[in-house]
Amino acid sequence: MAISPPADRDERNQFYRDRYLSGTPFTEEMLAEEAEIAAECLAARDFARGFHAIGIAVGLRPFNAEWNATLAALFDAADIGAEKFTHARMTPGQAEDVGRIYTAYRRHEFIKVYDDLTTLCTDVPHSQLPEAWGITWLTEDMARAVGREKCVEFLVKFVQNRYPEPADATEYACGQLSRAVETVEMIERLFGSDPRIVLFKCQMLGKARRFDDAKRVSITAFEGNPTFNTATAVAMAHKRAGDRDGAVTWFRKAAEIDPTCEWTLLDIGDMMVDDGKYEVALSAYEEALKRVPNHDWAVPSAVFCRYKMTGEKALYDDLRGMALAMPCKCGLADQMKEMRGGYNYEDCRVRATTLMRELEPDFDAEALRGPFTGCPHPPPEKKPKPKHGDPKTKGWKK
Repeated sequence: MAISPPADRDERNQFYRDRYLSGTPFTEEMLAEEAEIAAECLAARDFARGFHAIGIAVGLRPFNAEWNATLAALFDAADIGAEKFTHARMTPGQAEDVGRIYTAYRRHEFIKVYDDLTTLCTDVPHSQLPEAWGITWLTEDMARAVGREKCVEFLVKFVQNRYPEPADATEYACGQLSRAVETVEMIERLFGSDPRIVLFKCQMLGKARRFDDAKRVSITAFEGNPTFNTATAVAMAHKRAGDRDGAVTWFRKAAEIDPTCEWTLLDIGDMMVDDGKYEVALSAYEEALKRVPNHDWAVPSAVFCRYKMTGEKALYDDLRGMALAMPCKCGLADQMKEMRGGYNYEDCRVRATTLMRELEPDFDAEALRGPFTGCPHPPPEKKPKPKHGDPKTKGWKK
């Protein structure tokens, strides 16, 4: 039986807040009811409640043209800013986003609009406001007003960690990615292109299952500017298209262009592991380890390949030990990755666990490792002791 929100305003706000924070889906009937309440409040000039109701509806279904029209009508009638959204007691988060972004849009504070939409892509990746408003509003005039860098920053965050790989992409996802590609092409016409733009444009094309377009665009870019980024774009276009041989060739080319970068070699190794070509995979991982010794992804991967080739129990024990390491539960590993990028000790554990499940499908690290004894943070860097006689140290004597 469907649960209806309470009639009392404060209780209703609490109901929606609890539902939002718990991740419980809102039904179409609930959202339609909020939109209807907003229309009634518009007629009665009850703007505070109207803003709250339409914020919930539009925040979760921002493509609904009728509800967007009600939002605009409320702003026209009330002639106020976002205060009714941001200060409304117990307002769900997406209603707050609607109020803040739409207010900035009406005030022509377009840089603020795209700053907020860019943040939303990262903080609330399932929000559809970047698609419904961000892409729709990003015309040539808007791009000129916002500037090239803000446009590119928004589009990078738009696709980053928000869309799945082609095998899992829905028709909706493919359609929105194609809209974003059109926007990227408009940015290129206005401001010119660069390897970074090519890279995420090809990512959009590949994830939208437009494989031939992704290959064509990336190869053309590489021929005009043969860099690590353009070679990687070609490699990823082939990988997403299922052309693993082509992907390996281009990842290898990228690795030759930048002899310090290891991650294209990791891609080669991972694909070869998936194909059961452990000797080729090991060669790639060992080359990566020459570039970055003790690499947190390459080490367990190389151990796994050696075990598959030799069957040595010591290698199995090493891999199992990595998988049973204590997980990081305090968030430091994620923060380190966000600040520095790359891989860290948590990636080593996760990779080892995945590979152990290749060996033992029922492998349950959580059950086997026992009680949690603390996060496995790396030891702090040791500072050199002050040298006697150095005037910059504490131990200096005249």
